[in-house]
Amino acid sequence: MFLLDSNCKKKIIKSREKFQIFNTLRQLGLKPRMNGTKFINKCILYIITSNNEFYNLEDIFKTIIVDYPNLNSRQIRTEIKYALEHRNEKLTEANFENIFGFKVDEDIFRPKEFIDEFVYMMLEKSST
Repeated sequence: MFLLDSNCKKKIIKSREKFQIFNTLRQLGLKPRMNGTKFINKCILYIITSNNEFYNLEDIFKTIIVDYPNLNSRQIRTEIKYALEHRNEKLTEANFENIFGFKVDEDIFRPKEFIDEFVYMMLEKSST
């Protein structure tokens, strides 16, 4: 699913995979119109396309800030936290186990943990 470019440095995500990420976030109860959901999506895309398996969320926020100069890292983290806390709980309950492969754990709905698990899940799906 995720391909290397001709220089074998960076992964390229097809629009189908972008749509899959968007839909999976919706299935987990996140509201697509919330800024925090959009930032989660951007973080996931950045991590998947980078060739560095170790990352600092604050560094990713800095790359997002380039597109949104009126924001700072704390505002992005707050938006993400708000989106995770104000998700549709019924959708989360119904789809969480099918998506992640384990029962709902509220600890996963912290920004760093959620993004980590989501990226791991997407990479696992792409390798099969």
